[in-house]
Amino acid sequence: MLSSLQVPVAINPRLSIGGELMEHHKKHGDGDTHPSMPCEMRLSIYYFHCTCILQEHRQEYRKTPNIYFARRSSFPVPPELAGAGPSAERLQGRARRGEPGPSPAGGAGRGRAAGAAPGRTRRSLPRDRGPAGAAMAGDSPSALPVQLVEQPRLQKLKEMFISKFGSAPKFYARAPGRVNLIGEHIDYCGYAVLPMAIEQDILIAVEPVQSQVVQLANTNSSYLDFSTSVNNIQIHKTKPQWHNYFLCGLKGIQEHFGLNNPTGMNCLLDGSIPPSSGLSSSSALVCCAGLVTLRANGKTLSKLLSKSKGLEWRKMLRLHDVQTELRVSLEEMLTIVEEVLHPEPYSAEEICKCLGISLEELHSQILSQNMQDVSTFKLYQRAKHVYSEAARVLEFQKICSEAPANALQLLGELMQQSHISCREMYECSCPELDRLVDICLQFGAIGSRLTGAGWGGCTVSMVPTDKLNTFLKNVKKAYYQKDGQRLAVENNSLFATKPGRGALVFVEA
Repeated sequence: MLSSLQVPVAINPRLSIGGELMEHHKKHGDGDTHPSMPCEMRLSIYYFHCTCILQEHRQEYRKTPNIYFARRSSFPVPPELAGAGPSAERLQGRARRGEPGPSPAGGAGRGRAAGAAPGRTRRSLPRDRGPAGAAMAGDSPSALPVQLVEQPRLQKLKEMFISKFGSAPKFYARAPGRVNLIGEHIDYCGYAVLPMAIEQDILIAVEPVQSQVVQLANTNSSYLDFSTSVNNIQIHKTKPQWHNYFLCGLKGIQEHFGLNNPTGMNCLLDGSIPPSSGLSSSSALVCCAGLVTLRANGKTLSKLLSKSKGLEWRKMLRLHDVQTELRVSLEEMLTIVEEVLHPEPYSAEEICKCLGISLEELHSQILSQNMQDVSTFKLYQRAKHVYSEAARVLEFQKICSEAPANALQLLGELMQQSHISCREMYECSCPELDRLVDICLQFGAIGSRLTGAGWGGCTVSMVPTDKLNTFLKNVKKAYYQKDGQRLAVENNSLFATKPGRGALVFVEA
């Protein structure tokens, strides 16, 4: 039954947001920072001191329905990337969750680690799963032999590579974009999320060379060629240019293995992940670059509510830590939240009184830099979202595994609950996303919710395959074609996809 679904993604193509949200963004930092998230979560009042330590939890669900996405780009974007989310500083040395860099087809996402089913991570390198979950064994990542005559995209990429570099590529690597089906703003609190790799991807043709120079080119002429010595990688943190994302993956592998004399490479990139879509194009690029560097150098990745409950709150770094110390279920944690926290926002003075600390300690030890001017904190709402969303992820997984007769209805209900919690408890939605969700449900989606950080971005919906064409037509008419700005980029803003495969290496058979 689950295989009869499509997963559409709908995107609001606006490249900036209006008044209130824009001021919120300017005040608290870029979209990658998730302003309202670390604000309350980083407070240790009684219970929770959350830092942005992100974990990756990847699981494969063969019965996961195809997903539909609706994207709404929200924050202003670097002109060269037309939508890159995370800065080069945040991307340097990491393959990430969380949301890819610029798709060679144009654009970038918030920077989540793309993979077979990537979750969110801020780790400096992917672990044993490899970039985006690629299986790696032996001396270098295993490669899949393919007949290029049966792969028009690879054949075209090979021809462009020969035209560019005068020789043929020795192998190809790809890493997919991803969409989060459920589980928003809980990864950095220590809980699992449930993402899905999509069919759209980053693809790189590669030729290792004797010189220690990396030459990067892009099938999209909007992205200029770049070359550098592999022994002198410089990532300019203030200039999130497309090649910096590749350099992040390359440098991460160099540092992990201590490569003193890495091989040079000629690389040609191509991408099919829509720009500014929140579908992890930048992370896909970082992961793909790491996979390329592994293969070229013959390497593989080895398996690499506190005070009120008598806990040492200063040691509680994540909401999951509180649950672990108390040894209670998520349902019990929700009860504790109701018992200990009050729905009214906490003042800084009240927090200090509860924790027995001074205002100076609160600002210097707990609040992040972009939270220094915040005066009230919605601890109850944020904690309730995290614990309830973590429970929904586990329930979603259980339904996918057991596939009861009413599985689709149950999954749809969980998606709706997730969106309501994001909107009301975490307040990371916006009117445009809410409108998009309502439209998707109106025209046949079984479930629909925002995906990604929020405050703009995408919606992801489950749609029966036999209703897909009508669904896409009606959503376009109701949301995109009534707005000139949205209509201008309609083709890249609304599409259907199925679960895609993870990152891997191709060689010509």
